[in-house]
Amino acid sequence: MAAFRAACVQLNSGNDLAANLRAADAGVRTAAEQGAQLIMLPEYAALLDGSGRVMRENSYPEAGHPALPAFQALARETRAWLLVGSLTVKVDDAPASSEQGPAERGAGPRLRDATAEPAISASVIPAPCASPGSDPKGNPLPPCDAPRLRDAKVRESGAAPLSAGAASVSGVTSPEGAPVPPSDGARMANRSYLLSADGDIAAHYDKIHMFDVTLPSGKVIRESSAYRPGDRAVIAATPWGPLGMTVCYDLRFPHLYRALAQAGAIFLAVPSSFQRETGVAHWHTLLRARAIENLSYVFAPAMCGEHPGNRTTYGHSLMIDPWGKILAELGGEPGVAIADINTDEVVRVRAMLPSLEHDRAFSLPPAGVSDNT
Repeated sequence: MAAFRAACVQLNSGNDLAANLRAADAGVRTAAEQGAQLIMLPEYAALLDGSGRVMRENSYPEAGHPALPAFQALARETRAWLLVGSLTVKVDDAPASSEQGPAERGAGPRLRDATAEPAISASVIPAPCASPGSDPKGNPLPPCDAPRLRDAKVRESGAAPLSAGAASVSGVTSPEGAPVPPSDGARMANRSYLLSADGDIAAHYDKIHMFDVTLPSGKVIRESSAYRPGDRAVIAATPWGPLGMTVCYDLRFPHLYRALAQAGAIFLAVPSSFQRETGVAHWHTLLRARAIENLSYVFAPAMCGEHPGNRTTYGHSLMIDPWGKILAELGGEPGVAIADINTDEVVRVRAMLPSLEHDRAFSLPPAGVSDNT
């Protein structure tokens, strides 16, 4: 059994970095005083403004980011593992996987009996595809056994990159589909960090899926115009078991979470700054679904309230158990949610309902062709 106390710190960050760090520091210390050993902050923990220009002007290369050493010192002082939901990090515009980040070190054992064997390689569900043959235009169709996520490997030491394959986002487009060059020749990474209780970077993850949408109100958001998408999934070793790292909009792509769980993750982190318009409709449903589908704990620290640049976030930080039960929830104001976590629950539920082992490949008919047999 690995039992521990986890916390989600809900923030209302704006464009004042110093003020945001003070608020995050207070929330983390409150959680630590209540015995939390894993403390999680939301997406854009250090700064949030609806203007891409403001976010770019206040981003830094990783080596010179003022928020990162502040959070590392906080982890050391509180002796807690700290998930910094995300920071905006200046990067060049090369593919994310080509960038050499800091050493990602594991700490502590994996949960050995959460699955039959330690997660060394993942058997990931193939992407639905057409039956062999040609499409209506005569183009050859891909084989139906082509996996959506290829060659998923979990390194025994710390963070484990999984090839993002078809799940990765490539290219930046305008609403009309034309390429949109970054205004300054470079974009940012929306980068999540897991820090050990010693303040070391245990793992980092660049958000894969870009929030390029039109909201029900008609508001248009094009995250890819300012941010470079990541191209690898990450599982980090913690003292209590493997943690799958994701960020916000990733939540709408269930194959990512399936891959993480089948590769050994028993915790799924979803630090977010969910828009209020979509949060009211979808937040609880999506998070509970990811927990239930993957028989995993889901931790979702969230931003809340009004932010500069006409940005409004939903809040409602959640911690959910592998059966889909909400263990802790906040409302629409800043605060701290605490829950006691027991990994035996993952073992129990996965033994009772071993659906992670029951995926099967399947095929679809060619586009425009119905199968009435």
